[in-house]
Amino acid sequence: MTMSERFKRDIWPECRAILAVAFGLSLTLYAKRVVEKLVTRKVISKEVFEHGLKKPDVPAPASVPVPYRPSLFSGFTPGRTARGSGVTYVESKRYGRIPVHYTRTVEGKDHTLWDHDEELSPQHRFPCPLLRVDTACLDCEFFVPRGGYRDEPVCAARYKLENCPDQYFQGLDDIRNELENS
Repeated sequence: MTMSERFKRDIWPECRAILAVAFGLSLTLYAKRVVEKLVTRKVISKEVFEHGLKKPDVPAPASVPVPYRPSLFSGFTPGRTARGSGVTYVESKRYGRIPVHYTRTVEGKDHTLWDHDEELSPQHRFPCPLLRVDTACLDCEFFVPRGGYRDEPVCAARYKLENCPDQYFQGLDDIRNELENS
């Protein structure tokens, strides 16, 4: 009996059994890791994963805002630049319908910005205030590349959300032009 015949008869079936068990374990661990990521990113809730999907009697609303409560120290104008927190849904070609939990919205003359911490796409450098899931930061018209002697790259929408949310009539094009010329 040659070595290859002995391998085919005795060793190969054991190797196949070991490989099948290893493949099954790695596939199970991968599925568990994917589900954990979906739960932590709030794509699916833990209850749905544990109890299964139930069809709702009433369709879910597109947005569930919390009523606006003005603060004494708030620099926002009610109805224009800030509303309460809530959940909105964004459609994506790649990921389907994504829930986005936002803390506030900032409305301008030509845009609405959403303040959130969700990673909508791996192509984004930071959470996109315009909720553009299928557009990479580098392809967005409001992304201002800065390099060399300047600071890091800047998003005009993110800049407005963080630095001047109460300026209703200042558009994102104006902010982008200011950032490019600074």
